[in-house]
Parts: sequence; C-alpha cells; structure tokens
Amino acid sequence: MKTFLLSFVALFILSSCCHCSRNGATQPTPSPRKAQGNKYGMNPDNIKNTELTVSEMVPDGVTVHRRYYHAFVLDGRTVRLTHVEYGRFHDCDSGCFASHICAIEDGGRVELMYAFWTENHEAPKVFKTECPDKGDYPETWPDCVPKGLKHPLLATGEFYKFAKKEAGRGPFRFCVNRFAHDDPEGKMGFNPLKK
Repeated sequence: MKTFLLSFVALFILSSCCHCSRNGATQPTPSPRKAQGNKYGMNPDNIKNTELTVSEMVPDGVTVHRRYYHAFVLDGRTVRLTHVEYGRFHDCDSGCFASHICAIEDGGRVELMYAFWTENHEAPKVFKTECPDKGDYPETWPDCVPKGLKHPLLATGEFYKFAKKEAGRGPFRFCVNRFAHDDPEGKMGFNPLKK
C-alpha cells in the first residue's frame, strides 16, 4: 500500500508540473505567475486594438499570450504601436520567453516594426515580403528595415519620449530596446530614436 501511495503521489506531482505537446512529448508547464505576465496583457481593450497586427502578422495556429498597444496622435489621426507575444514558451525556469512582433497600426494598415521568433514556423507572416534578403536568423534586427521602422511616428518627439521610458523595463521594451540600448548613436544603420 505504501508503494502504491508513493507512486500515486509521484504521478500526481509529475502530471501537475508537465503537460504534453501535440507530438506527445512532455514539456515543463510555464509557471502561471511567470508565463501570464501583467494582468493587462490580454484585456478586451488590448485585444481589440491589436486585432490587425494579430490577423496580418502572427502565424496561424500559434497561441497568443500577451497583447499591448500604445496610441499616439499623428497629424490628427490615431496611430498605434502594438506588441504581441505569441508561440511556444521557452526557458520558463528563467521567466519564460516566446516570439514577439512589434508593429505600427495606422488606419487600416499595419506595418512590421520589429520581430523576434523562437521557432521557424513562428516567423511573422510578412517576414519574407518585408525582409526578402534576410537569412534565417530569427530576428529582423539589424539586417532588415521593415516598413514600420520608416513610419513617420518614429521620428516624433512623443515617440522618442515613450521609447526612452519603456526601454529596458516596460511592455514595449521588446520594440525599442534594440534602438535605445544596442545602437544609441545609429551606427548600425537605422535608429528611429536618434535625433
């Protein structure tokens, strides 16, 4: 009986710590505290204001984990910077990371600004169009300048202040860190934060 009880407890612990992937392999379950992130990442307003980015850029069949947007006014119209985290979580012992897309939504258009993906099938839908000469390295930076990096919003003082505030700590750090930290002088080619 003692062996049965110990086996049952061990099985319970294993089943609560792991989940099975589609191919039957067991993977660690992301810690809910670490994987879920900030409670505002999937609120109805964020979902509504990132729909264009998700439908036009996020690959079909992947899980969307978090969505963020920040609205700016440019020439009398609302332009949104969006950040979507999606795909399979990796390295959850260290806090979990997945794929990211940052885009500019302007009217009915969405333009890729930056992307990083963890698996080949998680590359943005527009990657080959936006970066036709880019190799297979899973990030648009620094070899590709997608349309979103050329959007006039990025040249505004309002965007510059927002980016400096977010760099390194806010939910948009994935969108602005490369420019604010890795290339503060624009020496690698293009830096929307350079004044």
